[in-house]
Amino acid sequence: MEVKQEASFSEAQQETPILEVKQEAPIPEEQSDAHDSCIFNVKGMTCSHCVSSVEKALLKVEGVQSVGVNLTAERARVEFDPQVTGQEELFKAVKDAGFKPRTTDEDSGDIERRELGLFIFSLILMIPIVILNMGDMLGWEVLDYHSSLPYVLAFMATLVQFGPGLSFYQGAVKALRMRDANMDVLVTLGISAAYGFSVLDLFIFQKGMYFFETSAMLITFIRLGKLLESRVKGKASSALRELAALEADKARILIIEDGRQIEKEVSARNVIKGMMIRVKSGERVPTDGEVVNGSASVDESMLTGEPLPVHKRPGDEVTGATVVTNGSLDLRATHVGEETVLSQIVMMMERAQSEKAPIQRIADRISNYFVPAVITISLITFFVWYQFLYEAWAMDLKPGMYTEDKQFFISFRIMISVIVVSCPCALGLATPTAIVVGSGVGLERQILFKSARSLETISLANVVLLDKTGTITEGRPSVSKIVTSGGLEENDILRIAASGEKLSSHPLAQAVVREAEKRGLEVISVDEFEEIPGEGVTFGFQGRNIRVASPKALIGRGIGLGDLQGTIDTMISQGYTILALAIEDKLEGVMGVQDDVKSGSKEAITRLKELGLEVVMVSGDQRRSAEIVAAKVGIDQIEAEVKPDGKVEVVQKYKDQGKSVVMVGDGINDGPALALADIGIAIGSGTDVAKEAGEVVLVRNDINDVPNAIIIGRTTKRKVIHNFVWALIYNVLMIPFAAGVFFLSFGMMIPPEWAGLAMAFSSVSVVINSLMLKPSLDKKLGSFDSSPSTL
Repeated sequence: MEVKQEASFSEAQQETPILEVKQEAPIPEEQSDAHDSCIFNVKGMTCSHCVSSVEKALLKVEGVQSVGVNLTAERARVEFDPQVTGQEELFKAVKDAGFKPRTTDEDSGDIERRELGLFIFSLILMIPIVILNMGDMLGWEVLDYHSSLPYVLAFMATLVQFGPGLSFYQGAVKALRMRDANMDVLVTLGISAAYGFSVLDLFIFQKGMYFFETSAMLITFIRLGKLLESRVKGKASSALRELAALEADKARILIIEDGRQIEKEVSARNVIKGMMIRVKSGERVPTDGEVVNGSASVDESMLTGEPLPVHKRPGDEVTGATVVTNGSLDLRATHVGEETVLSQIVMMMERAQSEKAPIQRIADRISNYFVPAVITISLITFFVWYQFLYEAWAMDLKPGMYTEDKQFFISFRIMISVIVVSCPCALGLATPTAIVVGSGVGLERQILFKSARSLETISLANVVLLDKTGTITEGRPSVSKIVTSGGLEENDILRIAASGEKLSSHPLAQAVVREAEKRGLEVISVDEFEEIPGEGVTFGFQGRNIRVASPKALIGRGIGLGDLQGTIDTMISQGYTILALAIEDKLEGVMGVQDDVKSGSKEAITRLKELGLEVVMVSGDQRRSAEIVAAKVGIDQIEAEVKPDGKVEVVQKYKDQGKSVVMVGDGINDGPALALADIGIAIGSGTDVAKEAGEVVLVRNDINDVPNAIIIGRTTKRKVIHNFVWALIYNVLMIPFAAGVFFLSFGMMIPPEWAGLAMAFSSVSVVINSLMLKPSLDKKLGSFDSSPSTL
């Protein structure tokens, strides 16, 4: 297969490479360049200590710059220097730490099925173990089975111990190898103590004090918790999986074979940049591209949320995963693989769900000291009960119960209960589960949080800086009034200005060009063009020096406004933005430009104020023009006549006042200000989402998503705090409860098997509490189409 610059099948394709096939050959596999980041699955993590182990292992790899590991999604994101290391070294580090890296996503249903199988296996064996072990206590006659019963129990308990319970041993070995202690260490200590002591008693001590049912019930109940946890975790990250599933599987490429154009269906992964692709009605666009031939309506609702299809014609951009509703398009692939908009969004969300929020550091610090503390407490508990409490309890409260065997038996069971009930799983799940759900709700509503930090930091905001053009206003201004000094006609002023402004991308410049095109005026080439940010443009036009700028900029250059001063003042008072045209340093005319306020701006600003936020409008316009727009939408504070580089100073001004600043802008022109703010929110089109500078991206270009983003951040932060409080209260109460602190006074104690169930359900309760975040946010934010067809 050769790639040639062939004469194409239409004039529009003359510079588009198409494939000439001389002989049938397989389409080459996708080839990708080295990247500086890698996202992959990690199997075998059970708690926050496992996360810490994976992070430590990856950070030891030379060339690794940063690591983020998410327990809920079982995923790691690594930024590294591709010249120093690569995926093979990263995977080896994870394997050496005792975990299993995976390059492809494992379906949550597979995880659930695996957990279900382990639970059922342990349950089937646990039931007869419990019945047989407790037969004498229930007054049942076991008859001839008495002699062989302990060995039958030991056999079944062994199957449970090293079947469904094997993963706990594996996890404990991994942790200890990394000089760490995690949930698996605590569980392994608990089940090994119960099982091991029973085996020793059966074969050596022969006191008849075996309690195989304890370890079997422990493993079964913890497996039940794992099953429920995997199920609710799957629901928590469903939005991201549904989005990733929107990618097309196949692509129809156009090639030249034996001198004629044909279509060939290939895997969408095998499309390379520059290939020609044909997409027919009803098909999903396989990759980002530019329309070369044809016209059609394209459903972009998955990206923008807009229900009406957008008509596409040659020269327009089309985003991968959108759907052609009618017509047919021939596209030239412009972005493929990880470069597509959809892939960038998925990677952005994976990064947000993989990184740790700042508040997670609290849980990490607690967990680092928690396991050693629990082991110490459990040993103290055994000693105190064995030496002091049991004999007093048996002699005073339960006469006839005291024997040395029972003294050891009861003290040992209490120690196991303390070890098992105190596992800090809920603490480790408190933050990542809430982050996954919160970012998932944002994803459904086209609000993209690029990091977990942004989701937390936005909740602290107390001042919002709103760029005027494109944020509060439509960003598509129009020339609605032209006044001349008398020397030239209106069309002359417009034609000269448009000839130079066509070289500028500024919204006001484009407004001048559009008005000239609308009037059918001819624009000609200019020379010596220069654009001065915050002022305007200068250029040569038919041998004369032309300047198109704001009146203030002209005055700064020593050019007087003359008789037009009064006209300019009046136009400014009416809300116009003024562009003045000077020829050879003499003012010849002015153009009044207006930019309509977005329909939802006033509502959005009202909502921001109701949230207790200070709202400030930042504009490069003259103060009077800015004041008029601000009055329309209900903004009281204005920063006017601010040059593009001056927005950074405005952000710094409010940060110096000790305020947490949110800057909202277009994401490209406002890049430095967005980066300096505590949180930068970029309002931009979906096709620009990968280029936005903000930490939060509003794909729908709707200012009402600014208060929505803040509500999501605040509600998610509150949910994290709720989870923390529950997890800490659980451990604070359950440890003394399991240790028998309330037993002497109230007769209340928790056996090891029920301690295991309580520990498992504490984790499940945290995840379920995080899942409740979605209906809570839906209620606060209002109804929204969150079907898989929407981003």
